[in-house]
Amino acid sequence: MDEATAASTLDRLTDDAAALLSEPVDLSGYRRRIPRTYVHLTRDQCYVEALQQRSIGLLRPEVVDLDTGTCP
Repeated sequence: MDEATAASTLDRLTDDAAALLSEPVDLSGYRRRIPRTYVHLTRDQCYVEALQQRSIGLLRPEVVDLDTGTCP
């Protein structure tokens, strides 16, 4: 991004609700398995590596690694 676009983006950032990281999701009503893809952000400073690995273990998804944080 150029400096003006980066400044505009950073000015509009807001915190996510912490509940998004811990709220359980129940998919038991679906008849078929729902395909899952986990985007693993290797430099995420919010959802740290241990939590990402826990989520990956629970979901058993296809994992796509990106060498970035939440807001590159």
